[in-house]
Amino acid sequence: MMSNSFQEWLNNEMGIRGLTQRSLAKSAGLSQGAISNVMSGIREPGSDFCTAIADALNYPPDYVFRKAGLLPDLDDEIPPEVDELNQRYLGADEDTQREILDFVRFKTDK
Repeated sequence: MMSNSFQEWLNNEMGIRGLTQRSLAKSAGLSQGAISNVMSGIREPGSDFCTAIADALNYPPDYVFRKAGLLPDLDDEIPPEVDELNQRYLGADEDTQREILDFVRFKTDK
């Protein structure tokens, strides 16, 4: 059974982006009822749901699958700072992603 952590995570992601259940459903190509059922715990997210959410939120599908408990969680192996950097990068627009990558390359090239 899915824990509330996925619902909390998705709710937080929606809040960051200013999305409602309706707007997320439209972006993901899902019904508002599907979003509502997962958010209320009536249904657990499946692979199609997670793939659609990943696409709408610009995350790799495996990231959302892990958040939903469909794949093992690797958070213990990834430092929180790396996870935050990844989330911020993936949530940015394409130009900002390019700037972030250029900056990281500049700071780490020897």
